[in-house]
Amino acid sequence: MSSQSHAYERCRAFIDSNFVESSPLAEEAPITLTLSRQAFSKTHAIAESLIKRLDTDSSLGQRKWALFDRNLVHKILEDHDLPDRLAKYMPEDRDREFTGAINEILGVHPSLWKLFHYTCDTIQKLAKVGNVVLIGRGAHIISRGMPNVLHVRIIAPFELRVQRAAQMLDITHTEAGKRIRQDDQARAAFVRSHFDEPLEDPYAYDLVLNTASIDTNMAADILFKALKCR
Repeated sequence: MSSQSHAYERCRAFIDSNFVESSPLAEEAPITLTLSRQAFSKTHAIAESLIKRLDTDSSLGQRKWALFDRNLVHKILEDHDLPDRLAKYMPEDRDREFTGAINEILGVHPSLWKLFHYTCDTIQKLAKVGNVVLIGRGAHIISRGMPNVLHVRIIAPFELRVQRAAQMLDITHTEAGKRIRQDDQARAAFVRSHFDEPLEDPYAYDLVLNTASIDTNMAADILFKALKCR
């Protein structure tokens, strides 16, 4: 089983055993973490390392933790009884004008705007359930104001991210730089077009971590302690 399939199966098990209909947020609701990130800032590695720590500490909830990133799209479509083929029209890190044009040409239903509202609904429900890590898609804005949610941004200098991308993808530094710019710009455009806010605004987050200064384990430790103090 691939790592991506394993991640989705873990989330599927979480949903089956814990997901409930939306209800008022309890005063002692389990903690949720949102992670906004720059491309190749090691966010996924940090999240996976963090979840291993969280699963061993019952003080932050009796349930196992789940990580939602690209697999969040499957949950959104499932929540609203939509076909899997619509997943390709819901990118966060690709040009929205292109997908919008495809949407108009093919007459995709529901519209991209409706799909966005479905996204907000699912993220809010997951945030209320707690014991989840939500990566991207403006989750830090959608769940803003929920007292049980910690919002974190993961960053790193551009040149360091280029080195990481070139090594991980086995591509040239020029190709890596182009890939990173495209991903960063598309994610920023997603947030700007849907929420009219800059993704880079440090005041939108409770904590900003620079992975040029701290390694994966240290970042996971910082987040673990921050969640325990939430």
